[in-house]
Amino acid sequence: MLVSGPALVRDARITGTTVHLTGDTTAASALTVWSPSRIRTVRWNGRRVPVSATALGGLTARSRLAGPPAVSLPEPTGWRHAPESPETDPDFDDRDWRVRDLTTSHSAIEVPAGQPAVLFADDYGVRYGDVWYRATVTDAGDADTLSLTYQADTLG
Repeated sequence: MLVSGPALVRDARITGTTVHLTGDTTAASALTVWSPSRIRTVRWNGRRVPVSATALGGLTARSRLAGPPAVSLPEPTGWRHAPESPETDPDFDDRDWRVRDLTTSHSAIEVPAGQPAVLFADDYGVRYGDVWYRATVTDAGDADTLSLTYQADTLG
């Protein structure tokens, strides 16, 4: 059996001289079915579809299948929300955050050479989730670039 037209055909089965189709449309759709010659009736999602024979041996719906019904949602009221990442605000108060002051790590990953301190989250007691790092550069001297490197867990 070959079905043309609807966006999705979920199931197709034949009982006697009827083909039963279930599926979805995204808009009003044509429907043509090529099936064994004994088929005379087509049902779409349980409803009979008036069809006519085509010159190429198929059955085509006399009118388009209906598109999906309009969905009407109530106006949302009483919603509450909070910013998801207040840490992104430049004025966020991070004075109570742990200072990155470790110079050795328990990680199997070596601390990159030349780093002034360890930044591995595990070493600071963070075992899961997102980790935020904030820095303030107070004396950039003659620096014209800042390089940041990220490495995910390589142990697996």
